[in-house]
Amino acid sequence: SAANASTDEAGAFSIAITAPSNESIFCRAKGHAMASRATNERSVGDVRIDFQLRKGASISGKVTNAVNGGPVADVIVRAVAGEEAQRPVWMPMEKNSSQQAITEDDGTYTIDGLPEGHNALTVEDSVHGWLFDPKRTANVTLAEGEAKSGVDLVVTEGLRVEGTIADEEGNPVENARVSSFTES
Repeated sequence: SAANASTDEAGAFSIAITAPSNESIFCRAKGHAMASRATNERSVGDVRIDFQLRKGASISGKVTNAVNGGPVADVIVRAVAGEEAQRPVWMPMEKNSSQQAITEDDGTYTIDGLPEGHNALTVEDSVHGWLFDPKRTANVTLAEGEAKSGVDLVVTEGLRVEGTIADEEGNPVENARVSSFTES
């Protein structure tokens, strides 16, 4: 079950978990690295968990296209930290193991609040048709609070398919799901 809360001016929070079962509590704050703590699966009643957030690091750079070096706007740059960054691409990531930013019109991005250590940066896009080759993943090691700039990423143009969905009478069908898959 998911529950959310924000801290008050004293830094205090309270979350009511309606179906506790191996819950992990995550906290994030601008300029700080994410922290998490697990609860005991048998926890009921009141449980106290205090966090001390460390100053987060940041990575910034620009996403460009491989054809002409032009900026690429509105794509997601994802930073995956620690052991999760070492996973093969085909393995699913743990929840909350990454941070992201959306590129600006000039292709620039900044991701802050990253933990110290290894971070792997990739680009994702399911709207504009840009493709990111996992071999171009940027691997960056950060110190606590470090601001690393110039971490640039490159995408290539993919295939974008557009169309309409209608019923047999020619009326538009709203909320139809459209997917793609590769045949072997």
